[in-house]
Amino acid sequence: MALNALPFMWKLAQGIIVSTIISQWTPQDNFVSATDEEGKDLPFSTFTPQNNVDLSTPGTYWVQFNYDDLVVKADVTVIPATLEFVVPDTMDFQEAAISGQKQYVPRVDPDWTITVNNTLHTDWKVTAQATPMVGAGGTTYKDALVYKDNTSETSLVATTVIATGDPSQETTEMKWSKDQGILFAVDPTVMKKDSYQGTIEWTLEQAP
Repeated sequence: MALNALPFMWKLAQGIIVSTIISQWTPQDNFVSATDEEGKDLPFSTFTPQNNVDLSTPGTYWVQFNYDDLVVKADVTVIPATLEFVVPDTMDFQEAAISGQKQYVPRVDPDWTITVNNTLHTDWKVTAQATPMVGAGGTTYKDALVYKDNTSETSLVATTVIATGDPSQETTEMKWSKDQGILFAVDPTVMKKDSYQGTIEWTLEQAP
């Protein structure tokens, strides 16, 4: 946002957002540039900033820059530091015919995604654990859901780490190729033709 207060020109970053966990913010973060009446750059040290920003309390504050009789203000928003995630309500799998060998059925939605928001800037992990799948006819299939990556396959009967993250990323989206992530494992030796349903318990927690 450019603010003209002749004979000088100012540019300030408006609407800066910081979290309550971050204490490195200073008024200089809002300062972009300023020039005098001759078009020469004025350094930040030329100005006397004032502010009422409380980094420990969420809210919208202001930072004020003074130069002689000129005053310009910019907004700073402090948000709560959180670690949270968004998981779709359902995960559907494609229909498949039972063959003579084990197969892995992919998800219906190829863009099925989990999003982690980490303004707490901490290490984290996402885990998943599935209940046995129960068919419409009452058949129970314990090891139906597995998690597959490049190197291994793990049954979701036990709590399984699906993803991890570190403090460097505030937002992480987790998406898998059609033959990785959580898949429906069809084992013809134990599974009968049916329509199955179950529950996945997702957990996001700070990691040591």
